[in-house]
Amino acid sequence: MLNQPSFTGRILLALILMICFYTFALSLAGFLIFLPIGMAVFLHRIHLQLSLISFIGGCMILWSVIPRRDKFVAPGPKLNEKEQPELFKQLRSLSQSTGQSMPVEVYALPEMNAWVANRGGIMGLGSRRIMGIGIPLMQILSTQQLRGVLAHEFGHYYGGDTKLGPWLFITRSAIIRTVMNLASNGSSILSIPFEWYLNLFLRITQKVSRQQEFTADALAATIVGPEAIAEALKAVHSKALAFDAYWQNEYSPALELGVRPPMAKGFRDYSDAPKIKEAVDSALKHAMEESKSDIYDSHPALKERIAAIQKVTGPRQASFDPPAIDWIRDVDGLERTMIDHMAKSLGVKSPEPISWNESVQRVLVPNYLKLIEEFGGNIEALNLGQATEKLRTPKECIELLNPKVLPHITDDEAKRVFASRVIGTLAILAFEKRGWTIQNPIGDIPYIQKLREENDVDGQEDEDQRNPMIQLNPFDWIEQFINRKWTLDELIGKYQDHRIDTVRLIDIVSKR
Repeated sequence: MLNQPSFTGRILLALILMICFYTFALSLAGFLIFLPIGMAVFLHRIHLQLSLISFIGGCMILWSVIPRRDKFVAPGPKLNEKEQPELFKQLRSLSQSTGQSMPVEVYALPEMNAWVANRGGIMGLGSRRIMGIGIPLMQILSTQQLRGVLAHEFGHYYGGDTKLGPWLFITRSAIIRTVMNLASNGSSILSIPFEWYLNLFLRITQKVSRQQEFTADALAATIVGPEAIAEALKAVHSKALAFDAYWQNEYSPALELGVRPPMAKGFRDYSDAPKIKEAVDSALKHAMEESKSDIYDSHPALKERIAAIQKVTGPRQASFDPPAIDWIRDVDGLERTMIDHMAKSLGVKSPEPISWNESVQRVLVPNYLKLIEEFGGNIEALNLGQATEKLRTPKECIELLNPKVLPHITDDEAKRVFASRVIGTLAILAFEKRGWTIQNPIGDIPYIQKLREENDVDGQEDEDQRNPMIQLNPFDWIEQFINRKWTLDELIGKYQDHRIDTVRLIDIVSKR
């Protein structure tokens, strides 16, 4: 076990920062509030406008620095030991290994993250220990890796970080409120010293936060071994980027339309997509080679964390290391509960469960029609061939775009990108109109396919003639034209080969 970190030193630092801020803020507020009285007593006159500004400014500072009660809102469904005995067995094991008591509440989160905190009360007084565990995180980590992540979180309890955190958070919030309230009410001059102090406060306290992360990493490495926690940190760093993109581009659009495809399965497929894996590997490589902590970062750079972990002595990684998601019983049921909890917090109806195959018609096609409606201009009056001709020049591309979005697109190349996206979408829907099926592989570009027939036109898009399915990618066709690898006649010729050049948007919409 590591020696107890200098919690006293951290508390002292927090106290000094708090005392300095509140002393200055209250002193300035008192001066401003009583300035009119001082003017009356000592100068025997009152400047009405100055007195009013001074009094209001002082009151705003007082109102801004008053500590607020921490109103805790459950971030997800609460887990209990009866329903999830394997998870709580692991948590109790880590609790004993770190010498820390169990969190009072444990929550399941639809996040690529795990965290601990003391929530409730005022400035940490009357608070309780809570923990949040991301179910997607459990999908990508092994048992030992997740034990390392959770040991790291228990390390924040061990180091007293969760007790220190509320003090720093309340003080930071008070400074930010003061700056915003003064600036928004025309007292920007009074906000200048608070802006200066906020920068100083962040520089000092974020350095403390980074040291807390190093300490928690070291504790985790002594419990599960440096290799396990290092691999966990790499996976979390890279997969978190992928999960954010997955949530924004794949999953959130489905929730917005009131449906819920399998989240965990979708993320696994998304992570395995070649383009996503390439992007994730590139981001991880960059983080390990070039990243460096900024003075305002709350966490050290990944490269720095891995280097520090490698200096710690701990157990070797286990030869048999099953997936951490095995700790959870009824993953699908828990996933449904998480999404329902999210819907309830937003005041919307619980989404309907669907498969990812169903999402093509329930999510992709409605969003394609919405995209055309939102960005398309006079496209209803044109068939696909006529609309595609407008891609020849940026000036003609403008005719394809909705006038409402044009003021926000100032670059000619951006106009062409938006216009080509509209045309590619229209082409996909035109193929569907002609009997093709839209395929939407998670993490990749949608394409269309159908069973091969004797009279079908073959081309470079389908090199394997033995394949019973013909697969085509209209977005790739548009890109070939935009990059000048195809002429306009060649592109229109592709449309004509498959009888989609005369399809109009009204024909597509009328089908539905």
